Amino acid sequence: MANSESTPRDPSGRPRAQLLHTVAMFDVDLVQIYFATYFRWMDLGFGSLLAELGQPRSKFIAAGFAMPAADARCSYFQGASLDDRIDAV
Repeated sequence: MANSESTPRDPSGRPRAQLLHTVAMFDVDLVQIYFATYFRWMDLGFGSLLAELGQPRSKFIAAGFAMPAADARCSYFQGASLDDRIDAV
């Protein structure tokens, strides 16, 4: 279990997690990355952040809590292609 002192933080002091991923065939369609893939990566990053904070999703579910996404947005700054290495922070 992580403690708040060992959790990586961004320059503003907010906790952060890092997700390293190599773009695979299931991430792309014939032309480019499938748009919903970025949301899957955000979900994986959120799960990583919770685990880094010592509060994995399994704890919330065991306590009877749910975490529905009420709003989700994604800004596409740069494309990604098959075999690209993605570093999502």
